[in-house]
Amino acid sequence: MISGRRAGLVGSYEALKKYGVYLLSQVGDTFVPCISVDDPGFFLYVPLLSNVLGVDVLEGASIFVALISLSVGIAFAALAIFLGRSLLAKITGLLIACLIALKINTVCDVYSGLALAFVPLPFLLIAFERKSYQWLFMGVFLLGFLGSVSGLIRSWSELPVYLFGGIFLFFDPYFSKNKKLIALLFALMGAALPLAHYQYVLYKKNHFLISQQLEPVEKMGHHFWHNVYIGFGFTRNPYGIIWADECSVMAARKIVPGISEGNPEYNAIKRRQVIDFLKNDRHFFFTSLFARFGVIVMFFLVWFGWLGLLCSYFYSKPWYQECAFFLAFATSALPGLITLPVFQYIEGFVVCTVLYVIYSLIIALNAGMINDVSFLFRKMLKKLYRGTKAYLSHYSDL
Repeated sequence: MISGRRAGLVGSYEALKKYGVYLLSQVGDTFVPCISVDDPGFFLYVPLLSNVLGVDVLEGASIFVALISLSVGIAFAALAIFLGRSLLAKITGLLIACLIALKINTVCDVYSGLALAFVPLPFLLIAFERKSYQWLFMGVFLLGFLGSVSGLIRSWSELPVYLFGGIFLFFDPYFSKNKKLIALLFALMGAALPLAHYQYVLYKKNHFLISQQLEPVEKMGHHFWHNVYIGFGFTRNPYGIIWADECSVMAARKIVPGISEGNPEYNAIKRRQVIDFLKNDRHFFFTSLFARFGVIVMFFLVWFGWLGLLCSYFYSKPWYQECAFFLAFATSALPGLITLPVFQYIEGFVVCTVLYVIYSLIIALNAGMINDVSFLFRKMLKKLYRGTKAYLSHYSDL
């Protein structure tokens, strides 16, 4: 966890224990925001969990991420257990689910929100495969609820799963329009609960500040174009760009001396600088983007994405399911494509890849993939045997 978030968590937890108010940190006689525009929920849920369990806030952060990784593991394991017809399908799905859960648990930071968003999707897949209304209503409620929670933990992390769920719900031919409408209402109710709670926490925070005769404080955070700009530090470049906030700020100060990140003009400067790369140095611009794209593809292959593609090629799924998956791939890969293609930023993409692999593999195994592979293998052995026999017979006659 970066030092700024660690300090924010510690400060917010101390303010919570002293005043019973979330999302604030006391500095001397005044209060400052401990939340950012990117991850307000992290500074709400971690102190809340730590307070409930009575543990140190940093220990609470570790427990928080462990619970998310456990949730992903259980959800993906449920997909294998409830959809897999053979023992091989169940065991393979369980092993892959354990691998991704263990990997998620190694990143103790706000990026865990990217993984949390995908927890409801296995339940939706079970609902559509089993044609079950109970699984459907539970899945869409969790989709709305955990989507909102993940969006508060990490901004926009809910977008891939909302698009995924929307495509499944709209194009699935089995469920009636009335059932789909009820499912949509369940999703909206689930999404409203975390947002309502967050607004209530903000209200209490601002009410506390007013009672202390202080002005409500705004959220801190990076501008979008700030992250896009320093993302070009991923590759060697003639502009001296590296992945560091100070690098971006210093570049802006060459244009407007003394400007800070919080200045409204700062975002406009960063936007102009990125557009200048596109206009004046397209080779550098696209080389950097394709380098990041290549690393993301590598992550896809390392996490068995190739196996999912092979299974989907030979044992196809309905077209709308493939579209939902690849739209989720595209949107969950964007944070790594515009910033850095490291696991933290594309955690959602990796989790989506693992979900795609498990689901595609189960579909293939249920359709008799083992028998088909066994038949092809025996056929190849027979051809090899006949060819070898003919070859030896030919040379023995000589």
